[in-house]
Amino acid sequence: MGSLVFTGLQNCYEELLFRKYSVDVFQLVGMEGIFGLAMNLSLVLIFTFIPCPWDASKCGGGAYLESLRLYFKQLSTNGFLLALCIIYIFTIAISVSLALTITKKINSVSRALANISRTVLVWVFGFAVTKFTTYKLEA
Repeated sequence: MGSLVFTGLQNCYEELLFRKYSVDVFQLVGMEGIFGLAMNLSLVLIFTFIPCPWDASKCGGGAYLESLRLYFKQLSTNGFLLALCIIYIFTIAISVSLALTITKKINSVSRALANISRTVLVWVFGFAVTKFTTYKLEA
């Protein structure tokens, strides 16, 4: 529920920025990216010092909830994982820039409807794939 309120406020604030100031879409994408990076980095740093309440196997083999060292070790030893991370960053940048373009050209309500439509489209596609394909479950 909190994420819905936060996202709604963020969308309305971005629309206000576009209406009040002459802001480029990519400038706002960059600001949003820096904000997201700062939030995630601070959370990861906090979780790096919280002891794992379960056995070590559920925490990636470490004694804490997060491990930046393990993250960078996995990225440096697995090229496919690194490529997926880079593709993910560009996919998010494109998605956010398209959403902000909708907000700038139309309004934040249209952006919310586009986000909901994307979710519904994924559900319909998933239903169609599972409905029209046959597969056996392993026993």
